[in-house]
Amino acid sequence: MALAADTRFPPVRLTQRGTDTVDRTLDVVITILDSDGEASLRLADVSERSGVSIGSIYHHFGSRDGLIAAARERQFRDSLTYRGQTDADTYLASKTPAEFIERFDEMLRMSEAADVAAGRRRRFELIGAAARRPQDLPGVVALEAAYLDAGEQIGQVLHERGWLADGVEPRAFALFLHSVSMARVVRDLDDAVSFNAWRVIAARALDGMLVC
Repeated sequence: MALAADTRFPPVRLTQRGTDTVDRTLDVVITILDSDGEASLRLADVSERSGVSIGSIYHHFGSRDGLIAAARERQFRDSLTYRGQTDADTYLASKTPAEFIERFDEMLRMSEAADVAAGRRRRFELIGAAARRPQDLPGVVALEAAYLDAGEQIGQVLHERGWLADGVEPRAFALFLHSVSMARVVRDLDDAVSFNAWRVIAARALDGMLVC
């Protein structure tokens, strides 16, 4: 059972103004932020390196703060490894709750890949950066909400199948799936907890949410 088309993860575009000018500007800004930090960002440097006039930068982003917020939003979006309909189809192809747990474990093992781990760390870094600049939070929050919206649809299908235990709400279920991935950032910092031990804990927690 596939998700409805309008519930898929949002397309990879920042705004409808996603022109070459906007993309080129953000590429330069992200490079500067990653190498030298926000304090070093000067519009004159961005203009010179991107070939975009300062007037055009103001036209598209409104201000220096708007430019940084847009860059942080794109960085966060690019860090997301959720594959939308593909991941949803993988989960929902399960024929039984037990098979769902097996697919969950498979996805968890896939999360050991270096690029996925890097994406997790990146999201934590960007959330921290946004917390220091409240004006950056709306874009990050919107992307996280969209991420959870997609997961909630999976939970809703499981609810309709009668697989979710009493009291397990679809959106809370989506947050659990997401938190398993994000908790790996902390586990990566403490290798005293083996990956296999974390897999066991995560699978047992999921088992308690499903009617097997």
